[in-house]
Amino acid sequence: MPNNLVFIVFHLTLGKLYTNSMLAMLNGRRKLRENLEGQMINTGTIIIAPQDETRDTGDIMLRSEVSFPDSSDTKVSADSLGRTSEDRMSLTLRLPALLTAAAFRYGSYNPGLTIRIILCVLSVPATGFVRSLASSWSAKRNAARLGAVLPPVVRGKWPGNLDTAVGLVKSMNRDYVMQYMNDLFEEYSTKTLNTRILWDDQIWTIDEGNVKFMLTGPGFEWFHKGYWWQERLESFLGNGIFNRDKEEWQAHRQIARPWFTRDRISDLGLFDRHAADTIDIMINHARDQRAFDAQDLLARFTLDSASEFLFGNCLHTLQKALPVAGKAKLGPKGSAIDDEFGTFAWAFEDTQVKIARRTRIGRMWPLFEMFGEAYADSNAIVHNWLKPLVEQALKEKDEAARLGRKDEDRTFLSHLADNVDDPESIRFQVLNMLLAGRDTVRAFFAHIYDIAQRRCRQRLH
Repeated sequence: MPNNLVFIVFHLTLGKLYTNSMLAMLNGRRKLRENLEGQMINTGTIIIAPQDETRDTGDIMLRSEVSFPDSSDTKVSADSLGRTSEDRMSLTLRLPALLTAAAFRYGSYNPGLTIRIILCVLSVPATGFVRSLASSWSAKRNAARLGAVLPPVVRGKWPGNLDTAVGLVKSMNRDYVMQYMNDLFEEYSTKTLNTRILWDDQIWTIDEGNVKFMLTGPGFEWFHKGYWWQERLESFLGNGIFNRDKEEWQAHRQIARPWFTRDRISDLGLFDRHAADTIDIMINHARDQRAFDAQDLLARFTLDSASEFLFGNCLHTLQKALPVAGKAKLGPKGSAIDDEFGTFAWAFEDTQVKIARRTRIGRMWPLFEMFGEAYADSNAIVHNWLKPLVEQALKEKDEAARLGRKDEDRTFLSHLADNVDDPESIRFQVLNMLLAGRDTVRAFFAHIYDIAQRRCRQRLH
């Protein structure tokens, strides 16, 4: 009797942990369901064929004789969409343990309490392994039917390729971006690879043919973000343009396009002014023979430029204290500082890093966030910083309407406020644009710096 009582308590605890992991995944799901209500969900799949000495990836994917499977567009309601996803996770996480417990209760095998607990816990990864075998068999059949070749699968040392997942996470903190994946591509001598972390297919590719197919032409309709991607980013990017597909994505583009296609000569002066400030800082540090964190400096340039362009409210981060070489603590992607900018920048980066970790883990990421959402605190800092700006823009819009005045859109935020009434939607859309502007501009200048450095070395030698 005591053993049975302990076993019941164990199952209640296990169920609670699984419930917590589901809550982490379900955060923001109600809003996601509402936004996807009645939309067409594309359930088609496609096989990626890696390049080798006998075929070119782009050619085989675009050849007319390769018939891709028909995609079935199914109209679903919000409730059924949510139930389907929840039921899948429930079957994956809870059903194996419950079936194992039932087998002990009604079967002839009755091991001790410790063995029962261990077997119940192991039933979850065991079920994942069986699902992986079935998925692999199905993928091979589809590949044979299409005349395609499946990409190589990483063979890790730990069950579920957990060592690969650990390697990816560690690489994010100590190496260059994607260094670990580059090593895997070289190890398997391929440009397309399946990491299959926790028995879930994850296709990575650096093949130009694949990338071109996915981003242009008919392939663009095949490779959309999908429900699982949106689920991971829902609480951060919400219903913004980079977290939606098809009709809603098109609607976001139609709202934003008039602003970004205007001939705004005044914006050139904005970017020129911040660029001049950035160059002055570099020159002053070089003159004084002081080192500076280029990543941090470029982040400040992009934040100042993007904030003034999007909000009309410059953060003036370039005028604040820079981290001192040798003394600054490391943040998620560079030096961390303690002022208001440092708090926001750290939260902004920390949120992205933890979301990227979810992506690397795959659909089983809730198991690693059983005790709460990993980036909840960082996400709150980011959104609390944006809320007052959005509220002010809506107040200015209401004031103009009350006075019967039609103000010209001064910023992207005011443009959104004139076209959208929901403050949450405006905040998510602005955050999406801030993320895109900051990362693309900073990445561009970081690559320019590296290219210029290499050319200088070539000339010296």
